[in-house]
Amino acid sequence: MKTKAGNEYVVFGSDAYIYMKDRKGNTISTPCIIDECFLYLVQTKRLCVDFTGNRQYVVYKDGKNIKYLSHLIYGIHKHTIDHIDGDTFNNRINNLRDASMTIQNLNKPSTKGFSFYNGKYYSYLGINGKLIKSKGYSTVKEAMAFRFFVADRLCLTLNNTKNTMRYLTLEQLKAVIDDVKKKTNDLVNDFNTEK
Repeated sequence: MKTKAGNEYVVFGSDAYIYMKDRKGNTISTPCIIDECFLYLVQTKRLCVDFTGNRQYVVYKDGKNIKYLSHLIYGIHKHTIDHIDGDTFNNRINNLRDASMTIQNLNKPSTKGFSFYNGKYYSYLGINGKLIKSKGYSTVKEAMAFRFFVADRLCLTLNNTKNTMRYLTLEQLKAVIDDVKKKTNDLVNDFNTEK
């Protein structure tokens, strides 16, 4: 099937898989996924892929302006929208959220936020202009757990660290949690007084 704007799509279950072209007119092999109930929003929009930095985003042209599909689906155009699973082609409503750039940067899969120095792994997060740095750990999994627990304690969502907890011993896990509590008490108090 085709949209009025010419994008081919397939509906499977409650999802619509939309095939797009790049700016040169070549068909992209990876489809964009949206909820079928939002298909009416893209019927007249010619979707294509645009590069922003080192990432690809699904966009459409609105007059002279290029707009992100995620903003159209989410219904917000003046804020930043985060793809929770990190896949910018997954534009299902349950994968999108209104999020600041700080939260979006925490959600990116990367090695940023970690360092290795003098045989120890360190984790750090910059939140609201404050740097939270872990103590030195003997494994990268402990440093990743620190990062996850700090974000969790501050009610932020990180994408790629939950699975690392199952590789830690109980002693390692307790040490990480103690370190998180020491390093975030001031921030938690700051967050509570802001509300």
